[in-house]
Amino acid sequence: MNVGDEYTGIAKRRGGPYFRDLQLLVEGPAVADLCEIFAEDWSFATDEALQDPVEPSTAAGYTANVAVTPSGPDQEVNASALLYFGGICAAKERIFLTSPYFIPDEPTLRALVCASLRGVDVRILIPQRCDVPLVGAAGRSYFAELLAAGVRIFHYQPAMLHSKTMAVDSRWSFVGSANLDMRSFRLNFELGALIDDYDFAQKLAARFEEDLAQSVEVEAALFASRPWLARVSERAVRLVSPIL
Repeated sequence: MNVGDEYTGIAKRRGGPYFRDLQLLVEGPAVADLCEIFAEDWSFATDEALQDPVEPSTAAGYTANVAVTPSGPDQEVNASALLYFGGICAAKERIFLTSPYFIPDEPTLRALVCASLRGVDVRILIPQRCDVPLVGAAGRSYFAELLAAGVRIFHYQPAMLHSKTMAVDSRWSFVGSANLDMRSFRLNFELGALIDDYDFAQKLAARFEEDLAQSVEVEAALFASRPWLARVSERAVRLVSPIL
């Protein structure tokens, strides 16, 4: 979640773009991992070493397994890219993906197509009006291949959707800052949480379906009939998509 008027009622009252996002409240041992990552980043930015935090105790009443997953260009193999790819490949029933900036790399694109062709219910939710127009255009250049494979794509209508989530079957969930795009997979420092818990997976899926109720599905036939200039411009933008 960013810090800005877009996340308050101010932007909505003024008629400007406002954002819908999703965050987690984390309690228990996973908090120690968050503190460690913060301390590493603080040291990198300031050359100041922070004291080791007190190890949190296990949160009473919670049974979820949580893995805090940092990723960035300092990693030889990007953890966020592997989480998305692994989750898509492991799915047996459904994959619910939300990403405000959708520009999949080739392995992720192939994994989505393969999952849909083997019968997995694959749904992708993105904003109707992306706040970075070039990113939206580049993302649309991948739609035809995904739609042909049976992937369902939805445009969220009320606001600029900014959540980055993945719900796989009824068990695995991922919530974080990493978009399903090449920039998050190669250039940006990101942070997420991989959650193994049935109850949370159900809640995340319910939130996804709640957003679908305020979305419009992309119809393959209608999408194929869009103006030729739109198709050409989308393909042209796709050429520079790795740096968007």
